[in-house]
Amino acid sequence: NRTQYIYKRGNGTYTFNNLKFVSNDPTYAQTKYITGNIQVNGELSLTNGSTNELLYLALDIDDYEITGSGLAGNDFVLGNNTRIKASGAENFKNLIESFASGNGGTINMHENSVVQFDATAVDQIIPGTTYGNIYLYGSTKKKLAEGSTLVIKGWINTNGYTPKFTV
Repeated sequence: NRTQYIYKRGNGTYTFNNLKFVSNDPTYAQTKYITGNIQVNGELSLTNGSTNELLYLALDIDDYEITGSGLAGNDFVLGNNTRIKASGAENFKNLIESFASGNGGTINMHENSVVQFDATAVDQIIPGTTYGNIYLYGSTKKKLAEGSTLVIKGWINTNGYTPKFTV
């Protein structure tokens, strides 16, 4: 299905052992939307079978939180030709920190993956980690987390409006 939502029903946080989004042979770009907070105790991954950049697989977490347990096997994986979009002030930073909290969880972003920081109403903190590519969107500040190192395998680019990147 091209567009899918994971809706929040009631109070609390959904907990998944693994949450994997897979598009084996896409014929169009696909976006999956999260509309509530989620905890993942195992693997959170996006996998796309297409190398055509127009047929990407995206996960839009808006300003919701996805947290990991940080335990062994608690991995965050952005595969080839996948994207994650974050609109919260620190929700992507919190995601990265919770999966790589030093207890065996790992972060792996393919060189052709994209993280889009797309807040339009709040300033965003960009966590220090190794990225494939980064899109900055909106007219707010995008600031590197204090004391962090940013490694980008590909490019950093603006994707609309006039975001301001500060270190």
